[in-house]
Amino acid sequence: MKKYWHRVLAFMALLPMLIGCPMPEINSGTVNLSFSVPQNSKTSAPDIDIIPERYIVTCTGPQGISREIVVRNTRVTIEGLLYGEWAFRVEAYNAAGILLARGEETCTIEAGKTVNLELTAQPLYGPGSIVINVIWEAGCEAEINATLRSSTGSQIPVVLNSPSTSGQESAKIDEIQAGYYTLDISFDNHCELPAGAMDMVWVFAGQQTDVNINFQRLDGKAEITITPEIPKPIEITMLGFKNHPGINESMIVTADIPAEFNNVSYAWYINNQLVSTEKTVEIKMDHTGNYLLSVIVSTKDGRQGGSARAQFLVGEYGNLGYWDSGRFDRNVFAD
Repeated sequence: MKKYWHRVLAFMALLPMLIGCPMPEINSGTVNLSFSVPQNSKTSAPDIDIIPERYIVTCTGPQGISREIVVRNTRVTIEGLLYGEWAFRVEAYNAAGILLARGEETCTIEAGKTVNLELTAQPLYGPGSIVINVIWEAGCEAEINATLRSSTGSQIPVVLNSPSTSGQESAKIDEIQAGYYTLDISFDNHCELPAGAMDMVWVFAGQQTDVNINFQRLDGKAEITITPEIPKPIEITMLGFKNHPGINESMIVTADIPAEFNNVSYAWYINNQLVSTEKTVEIKMDHTGNYLLSVIVSTKDGRQGGSARAQFLVGEYGNLGYWDSGRFDRNVFAD
């Protein structure tokens, strides 16, 4: 359903890179410059290589002195920095020459002394684009509504042709600022398909992010998508998930994530309706049908996250009768 990032530069956690600039001359000093490119976690992300292949360090000092160094390892020494004010800029590029991140910092160099300077190269600020593809069985009429929400809570409507029986509708949003967005899709239908979905989207400046949401009918098997996040996304495993629970059968599901993420928030959805904000949710359905269980996990600062989705079937096909996707919440229990 979405492309998995084999190698992802996570733009919200720190990856230390050290650059030292010592110098022995009488009128010069030393700077130990440590820089990092934050790491990020994304579910739907642009199709580019975001692992830095090289870093370009530019030092600008007194009397217009300027030096440029290409760094491919984690440490470099620059000698002979004249005493006075210096500005340092780090730019991270991938193998294709695409600029991924930039950071700048200044300090004062004193003769015969060493200055330690920390610098963070941040993802570029600027617009990117998103293409959203909603896919389902052709011939099934669906009413589709979608919204993007930024980390600050602002909402961006997604214009999709609706109602539709085409089996695929797409929308493109241009000039959207780089960052994280939550995609909320309502999918009203009477074809025994899930009634909605949630996803997390990462927009990168100057790049396009493709998001593919596929609503499909199940015969008792479940398709589970686990999204790691950005150098890796937050990996989520749904412990206790059942792909074919019975009517009124309790299903206790836990979002299992790596131990290093201990300050996070949880949001559980059935289709696109929120049912819990705890780590563990208990679900008990009293109506037959196909349902989509989604969980979104994000750090408290909103800079890192991941999501997982799993579809489950309640009851047996042939005995479903009239399927009403709106009745699921009559007996949903959330811890």
